[in-house]
Amino acid sequence: MVKSAFAIKPKQKVALVLLLMITFLLGGILIERYYFQQVDRTSTALYEDRLMPSTFVYQLTDRIHQRYRQAENIVLSGQTQPTKTQQSILEAYQQQMDSIIMAFELTYLVKDESASLERLKTAMAKYQQVESQFLYHSASSKTIQQLDRHLDDIRAELLQLSSIQTTVGKELLTSTESTVAQAYALSKLEISILIICCLAAQVLVLSSKSVRSPIAQKPHLN
Repeated sequence: MVKSAFAIKPKQKVALVLLLMITFLLGGILIERYYFQQVDRTSTALYEDRLMPSTFVYQLTDRIHQRYRQAENIVLSGQTQPTKTQQSILEAYQQQMDSIIMAFELTYLVKDESASLERLKTAMAKYQQVESQFLYHSASSKTIQQLDRHLDDIRAELLQLSSIQTTVGKELLTSTESTVAQAYALSKLEISILIICCLAAQVLVLSSKSVRSPIAQKPHLN
């Protein structure tokens, strides 16, 4: 019984080492999968919530500029009001701007970004009111100054939104680099632990063999 119990102990140790190896391996796989999911989510956020809004800012800037040029051309031509075609063009620009803002609002907005977008919408609403006076009632220097002031407010908010995209994008990129570094460090640690466990298992196996005498003992000769 003593010999049997003594012989089982090394085997139990080897089994324990193997169990630890499997546990570390599975744990490492699960943690690495979590890191990969984090990187995937960050990559998606960079595209959907930073790259696309940057495109929206550019498109919005272009539509505002085009609408302003259209209104300016109408007034400079000496017309008292836009023709139906010109009015349709102005309305088309407005619909495009509204669609861009709606798409912008569907993305993830940080606090500063949300506040800036609200200020932009307010500035655009004020611009449209003055533009209506500019086109249908008075193209005075005062009205033009008001238009320019509201345009400056719009430009300022567009620049602010663009700056926020850059700042938050850099933060996401830094977060991704940190996650990748952690995953790499975990992988190195996992390999090191597995190597140590393999060596420990080999030592236990070899030591268990050396306990047994290579020559069969004959009890009746003792």
